[in-house]
Amino acid sequence: MMNRLKKALEALESSDLDQIDMARTRALLKAYDHHYGHVDLKATAVEQQIAVELHRSPWKFVGAIDTLCRDGSGNNIMVEHKTTSLDVSNLSSPYFTTLSFNLQISAYHMAQELLGDPISQTVYDVVRKPTTKPKAIPRGSEGRLGTRSEIEECGTYYGHSVPVDSENIPDFETFELYEHRLMHMFIADKEKYFVRYGQIRRSRNDIIDTYEFLNDMVDDIERCRERNVWHMNGSSCQQYGSSCEYLSLCRGVDSPDSDAWVKREGSSLSGSENLSCSRIRCFQSCPRKHYWRYEYGIERRRERSQALRVGSAFHLAMEAWWGIEEKEAV
Repeated sequence: MMNRLKKALEALESSDLDQIDMARTRALLKAYDHHYGHVDLKATAVEQQIAVELHRSPWKFVGAIDTLCRDGSGNNIMVEHKTTSLDVSNLSSPYFTTLSFNLQISAYHMAQELLGDPISQTVYDVVRKPTTKPKAIPRGSEGRLGTRSEIEECGTYYGHSVPVDSENIPDFETFELYEHRLMHMFIADKEKYFVRYGQIRRSRNDIIDTYEFLNDMVDDIERCRERNVWHMNGSSCQQYGSSCEYLSLCRGVDSPDSDAWVKREGSSLSGSENLSCSRIRCFQSCPRKHYWRYEYGIERRRERSQALRVGSAFHLAMEAWWGIEEKEAV
């Protein structure tokens, strides 16, 4: 049977990454497999879709859990995969504190409890994306890694065999050489790029509170529907250094029928009475934004950002990497 790294790399090939991001992500996957390939976690489900009925029928809470695993003691563990450009070496940073209190974690713990397969803990599987780019290859001293001398004398670059003619060594790293350097860096400095942040738990009271909160959200959305009033939260029009994508509609300087907008397709979990964590965050941010995105059902016509493309590609590869273990366990 095909090993999990090979499966993950094949899944990555279907992505739309450029050559630099492809080299970066391939190196991350290889280093990830090096660090975690022998960890005692057995995947039981990958991209597990969940649906839990709420008080007001036909509303349901829906979501998709990245990975469910069993450890050596048989405990049910939820693994959530994250990519970030932030420093992950400090577990006391606001980034990890925010992850610990994420609504999504509370909701997934609640759902699994109601579905009869409770989660003992959540583990965030965090990977830091590199920002370095291909660089010039220095001459270097004898035996030094990452130099022309290494290629000439050993036929390797950062310890990896390379099909490069010693008489025609490039001045700058090719994408293959760049990938070798990154992989060496990721393996040599694991704590800087790979962190598993676990022991995130939810008590029974937390689970009850979360269920009631979800029902309160449904009541709030239904009240807006009944009155056909979707108030605009002006403090959310400018966040994270950019304007809300629907600001021009709220200002009345654009029409939802213009070429700037397309029908929002959503995912397989979408539905007018399906409540997801992203939908909750949208409604809490601004009911008017929720109206355009989930009630009227449109989004701005635009290409996906580079960060989103990398995150989606890595997530797809992780699904394949963990999915091998699921098949082997059957």
